[in-house]
Amino acid sequence: MLFFPLPNLLIGGLDLLVEMMNKWVLWVSDQDAFLFINLSMDRSSTYWGYAVLMSLYFLLQLKKLRYWVLVFLSMLGMQWQIQRSKTQVNKTLWVGHVYRKSILIVQENRSLSFYTSDSIASTNPLVQGFISNVPHDSFAFLPLKNHYQVGDLLLYIVDGAWANDFEFSQESVLIIRKNPKVNAQRLLMNSHPSLVIIDGSNTPFSIRHWRETLNALEIDYWITDERGAYRINPENAE
Repeated sequence: MLFFPLPNLLIGGLDLLVEMMNKWVLWVSDQDAFLFINLSMDRSSTYWGYAVLMSLYFLLQLKKLRYWVLVFLSMLGMQWQIQRSKTQVNKTLWVGHVYRKSILIVQENRSLSFYTSDSIASTNPLVQGFISNVPHDSFAFLPLKNHYQVGDLLLYIVDGAWANDFEFSQESVLIIRKNPKVNAQRLLMNSHPSLVIIDGSNTPFSIRHWRETLNALEIDYWITDERGAYRINPENAE
């Protein structure tokens, strides 16, 4: 087999082409405008996204006019759903689980709020999970409040002796945090909560005490250390 040296002009052209391609790739990688972080879509928008992709696939494979119409309609439906989700009034609350800390996450319309009295960083895995997976336009960290409302349901944060003599709403959820110094049996018999949530800020001894009392009084409860975050929205709050 004979080998012939490549012309210098061809070698120089290939070197120039590779160099230009590498510079182009580096330039694109440095553009923050091309970088999308924490993209999230609700379930309906995701289904419309799949419809757009399938329509494009059939269009490229079959190249028929009716698939152009299908692509247009699916893109129109996706745009409609995204706009609808932005304007739809919606509120969901999660009682999250962080070891030895308390955190409540509230999604209201397109805003996401993290309520906590403890130092929980934005790099916390729980926080990052919500930022990545819950549709939102903005998020903020705020101080923990004494009570919250979702639909007609009131949620009270029980964290001190003040709760012993407080008059709770009959349609309420109690969130137990920081091993409150209360008489558990008296509190539960006076407040008649529909649910008691024990978050990750409580010690194992305190959790065991609350569990025994709740079982004796036959009151529903949720322990985040065992079952993870608890979600409350207007549908299951009714």
